[in-house]
Amino acid sequence: GDVATRADTTADAPDPAAKAAAEREAMADLTDPLPDRIRNAFAEYEARETPTAVLVKECDLLDTCLQALVYERAERYDPAEGDPEAFREYAALDEFFETTVRRLRTETGRSVFERLHERYRDERSIGSAE
Repeated sequence: GDVATRADTTADAPDPAAKAAAEREAMADLTDPLPDRIRNAFAEYEARETPTAVLVKECDLLDTCLQALVYERAERYDPAEGDPEAFREYAALDEFFETTVRRLRTETGRSVFERLHERYRDERSIGSAE
């Protein structure tokens, strides 16, 4: 039950405390048979208390931007399909970039983000020119 972070202020947002509790419960269920070090690694990841945890979290965040780029290149996103009001404040998949940029903590993460965002904008301009 991964709940996407939304930048769209008109979108329904989950209760942060309920979301965190549901994630903790899911991880407890998933990791119950595993060693404590697995649960500890997840807690470290969530807290971003170590350089490794920061790296993994930023890779996770950047992955959503990479996926948006892949969708744009493959023309897999059509706003006419599904709920046309799903992204009221953002064009196409721009919201993924908006929710990611403010959560990055490192210069490297921001640099990778900028390159992905530039490629995404290029793909969007190519698609709109066709």
